[in-house]
Amino acid sequence: MKVAIIGSGPLAIEMALYLDSQQSTVVLFMKEQLGGSIKKMASLYPDLELDSSTSEWGRELLGEVGPISTIGEYWNNYLKPLSEHQVVRDFTRLGEVLRVHKRFLGTHEKVDSRLSDLFRVVFTTNPSEDIIKQVKENPETFEKMGENFIESLKESIEFFEDFDLVVDCRGVINNPMPMGPGGSFALNEKNLKEFISYGVDGLKAIKKFNDNEVFIVGSGKTSALFMLTLKNWLAENSSRRIFLVTDEKKAFSKFFEESSSLSKDLKQMLGQDQEKFDQDAKVFGEKINEWKSLEDFVRAKVARPVEPERKIAIFEGHNVTSVDKLLDKNKIFITLESPEFRGESLIKTIGVDLVLVSTGYKIDTSIFEGMQTNFDLSNKHAENDGVHSEPGFYTLGPILKERYGIKEGLDQVAAISKNMFSYFTWKGE
Repeated sequence: MKVAIIGSGPLAIEMALYLDSQQSTVVLFMKEQLGGSIKKMASLYPDLELDSSTSEWGRELLGEVGPISTIGEYWNNYLKPLSEHQVVRDFTRLGEVLRVHKRFLGTHEKVDSRLSDLFRVVFTTNPSEDIIKQVKENPETFEKMGENFIESLKESIEFFEDFDLVVDCRGVINNPMPMGPGGSFALNEKNLKEFISYGVDGLKAIKKFNDNEVFIVGSGKTSALFMLTLKNWLAENSSRRIFLVTDEKKAFSKFFEESSSLSKDLKQMLGQDQEKFDQDAKVFGEKINEWKSLEDFVRAKVARPVEPERKIAIFEGHNVTSVDKLLDKNKIFITLESPEFRGESLIKTIGVDLVLVSTGYKIDTSIFEGMQTNFDLSNKHAENDGVHSEPGFYTLGPILKERYGIKEGLDQVAAISKNMFSYFTWKGE
């Protein structure tokens, strides 16, 4: 059987490698280099604890595998060597999948078996690098063609290939949700996306950031990473502040249920900030009482003590409703609101230098509109362990980012493979 695997992360590699070991013909379409978000996170936060698992077929291919307890170790000792192995390189293809559909069958067209019609995977590649390389190698030939002709060769072209089965392993990490209520866009957010960092890309933005005020939307694991990555930055300058808004009644309540070092570090960071604020408030109370006790004519000449501000200001039970950027201001202005049914009606606008959004992730289903699919967004992965009503089409991985780990993914590989081989048999049988 011939199978298309879409994705570049660990589950895409594991799925493709397993099917290849079972003598299937596999093509792994990767939009970017293998490793996906794991590779990014390993470079940004290598010591982050990871509840990772390795597969029997992956270990068999690599032989000895080093210790794996952090995301850095998982990447360096397992996933990187796996992605660089010749067996994996042989079935990978660099290209962005644009859409997947049946060659001829419509969504609701009834036939004896929909598998009688192959899946068509339409993809594109960026030919610029190859063209530039050929121009350097054959300058005289390309000089005769003219500059306009050479530029036209660099334009991406759509290709297609047909397959018996298709497995979507893209996951959700590259499709973060916007900052508005219920996963929708806040007012003007779409127009100002270039000034906003979403999901794990926010960690890259933090590395380059050196201004004074940061606004974080959401209170999950990625937001915790934002906070901890900003810890040293926050301590370097007394004027620096972090604002965080969440629709949770208690910020990070779900995240703190985990007993990870990350949750412990964040609790410590928030506890230290609270302790510092309490100390400053105590000192302020003493100073304000001294100031009030002064004679009127003396008090008129003495500046009123400045009330302390929290370095980390958290707005719980709030939603971001609009984003604005004024032409004469460098700041981004965030408006947040809290309704009465959450306890108190409030509207507030805050001007900040950097906006980081981590309100969750969900799968992008747009490339599969020409097929029979069933994505239950109330569940964390597609119904029936990723087996869709379109025979031969599968989703491996989460469709919502809610505590879905590599171990769960490997279990899903087994379930999907079992379904696949109910349609086809191994070569040689």
